[in-house]
Amino acid sequence: DGTGDVPRLGRRVPDLDADELRAHLEAHPEAVQAVDAAGFGLLHDAAERGDVPRIAELLGRGARVDAVDLLGHTPLHRAAWRGHADAVEALLAGGAPVDARDRHGHTPLHRAAWAGHEPALVRLLAAGASVRARNELLETPLIVATLTDHPRAVRRLRQADSDLSARASHRWTALGAGAIRGRLRALEALLDPMPPEGLVVAAAELAIRKIALPGL
Repeated sequence: DGTGDVPRLGRRVPDLDADELRAHLEAHPEAVQAVDAAGFGLLHDAAERGDVPRIAELLGRGARVDAVDLLGHTPLHRAAWRGHADAVEALLAGGAPVDARDRHGHTPLHRAAWAGHEPALVRLLAAGASVRARNELLETPLIVATLTDHPRAVRRLRQADSDLSARASHRWTALGAGAIRGRLRALEALLDPMPPEGLVVAAAELAIRKIALPGL
């Protein structure tokens, strides 16, 4: 989604306070759609900061809730990644696509899982975010949360979907990823309640291979 003829965002505009920004947008209504060289707009910035009043102001002035930067991130990706649960909710209420994909196939739920932000993750799940979405490596949010060793996120995602059989392109399930990468806190969360025996055995075999072949 190129920037085309979208106006360029001035460097100082995102740092204006609420009254200054309102005055700027009154004088330059087209600025609500402006982006910087990376495709990052005012709504992306407000989402990244978790500034809910500014999000409401910008949406009310017609900012595109589905706008993407050069990495394919929507404002919802940025809010989820930074763990701003209230901003996530405000963007969803404004019509943000809950399962939007960035350039690497990550949804906002992947981003919240990667960073271990449980409150943002809970809001996304409540809005119907797909717990079985796959990124470009075919990793589910659960596999991502396991690889980054965030047990609270792992537990939430397991509650949303108890199927642990999904494999990424590296052939690891969440259990396998946790075992081979030594993500002990995430593994503890994955093992409660105990998953099917076959998956546990396969993960244990991976861990043994890791010990025998450290370069794996």
